[in-house]
Amino acid sequence: MQNIAKQVTLFFSLLLILSCEDKKDVYGCTDPNACNFNPSATISDNSCIQTVDCNGDCGGDALLDNCDVCDDDLSNDNTSCGQDCNGDWNGNAFLDDCGVCDSDSTNNCIFKIYIAYQGTEKVGVINGKTGNLIREVDLNISSMSDNPHYIVIDENHGYWYVTLISSGYVLKFDLYSDEMIDSVLVGNMPALMALDEIHQRLYVSRFMPMMGTGTDSKEVHQIDIETMAVLGAVNIGANSPHGIALSADGETLWVASNQASHFFRIETGRFGENGYQPENFKIASDVQPSYEYNDGYYDPLEVELSIDESKVFISCSDPAKNEVRVFDAADPNTLVALYPTGTSPWHMAIVPDGSGLYTTNRSMMNPGVSYINLSDNSVSQIESEYFDLPHGIGISGDGSRVFVTSSAMMGDYLHIIDTSTNDVINSIELGNGVTATGLAVMQSMCTDCD
Repeated sequence: MQNIAKQVTLFFSLLLILSCEDKKDVYGCTDPNACNFNPSATISDNSCIQTVDCNGDCGGDALLDNCDVCDDDLSNDNTSCGQDCNGDWNGNAFLDDCGVCDSDSTNNCIFKIYIAYQGTEKVGVINGKTGNLIREVDLNISSMSDNPHYIVIDENHGYWYVTLISSGYVLKFDLYSDEMIDSVLVGNMPALMALDEIHQRLYVSRFMPMMGTGTDSKEVHQIDIETMAVLGAVNIGANSPHGIALSADGETLWVASNQASHFFRIETGRFGENGYQPENFKIASDVQPSYEYNDGYYDPLEVELSIDESKVFISCSDPAKNEVRVFDAADPNTLVALYPTGTSPWHMAIVPDGSGLYTTNRSMMNPGVSYINLSDNSVSQIESEYFDLPHGIGISGDGSRVFVTSSAMMGDYLHIIDTSTNDVINSIELGNGVTATGLAVMQSMCTDCD
């Protein structure tokens, strides 16, 4: 019996020992909210980790940078993307040319180019940034052919104006909606225009003989563009006063007779004055003294003033001359420069900083654009297989692009020249038969004008 009692005592002792071993303490993380929680731990060892990195690693060092890249290399943070104009990393907002920062491409700034379609009685409105057609404005206001010819833009007041050489009207349009506002009849084939934005005056020249058309009018008209009424005229005494340029203060108007090889300096305050005869100057020493004689020798076409208005540029379009003549504005009898150009220099445009001048060469056999570098007096020629009777010309406000129209048997085009290289970078077809002539380029941007 004693042996049996000893064995029972030994058995229960072993059970007690085993039960004590089963209750041995386990150290670890006892927080169920920690990413390294140990459900078997009975005693916390302060090892709990509450954070998971961007890769899902408990206690990992990887970080998500502003470009959504997850790693533990701090040296490459934010190198795979950038901030948009709102300061948002990887954002898609951008700053347009009007200073608006958003991601809405429908309100982006543009500038418009207006082109006279003389053959279809319309004006084409082109997005100057993309070259896409915005709209065509119908100008057929009379029962006869109207033939739009030349356009000027008043950006400060929000209007543009166009001459109709056949019906004799000048039309006024809203710059933003391109809707017609008013008109005035001046008659006698109105051609080029010079705009005085400060005093709200418009000066209108006359067409020159061309392919059987022309006018013997000797008058230049002054229009009040607020009321669209003719205020007066000046008879220069010579036929076809065509080329025209106005001083910045609006007090002096320069006009060249296309037929008489003379140019004139008109005091704008004397428009409508009876008997007033403006000063006249010969294009060259071999020109006859009388401006009443139509010699057709130099065929002055357009007049431009230098940026500082110290010089008067006149394109001489006679194919035997092919030159731009430059006169001293203070002493117009003094020829200060003569630049040979391509055949029949036509319309001209001076770059915004005054360092150069472009002129179209309206020739069928040798069409092109001439560039005169006014810094070193060099002349270079710009050519394109799509040039055909280049006519109108204008320059973007930043001076980076020159726009040229051409119209002939090959079709009508708007050509775009990169002024940094003087290469033709695009020729946009305007359609056959439109006869693209004068053009005007907005110098600033707008968001609500298309």
